[in-house]
Amino acid sequence: MVIAWWHHDWSTVADTPLKAAQRIRSSARKSGLYDAKT
Repeated sequence: MVIAWWHHDWSTVADTPLKAAQRIRSSARKSGLYDAKT
């Protein structure tokens, strides 16, 4: 589920991998997914 969500989010990003990763982590932290993983 998280992978599918991440893949969907990644596919919509037209930016550098670093910026995309930071944005994904930021949005994940807000939704609580990242906190659950760490």
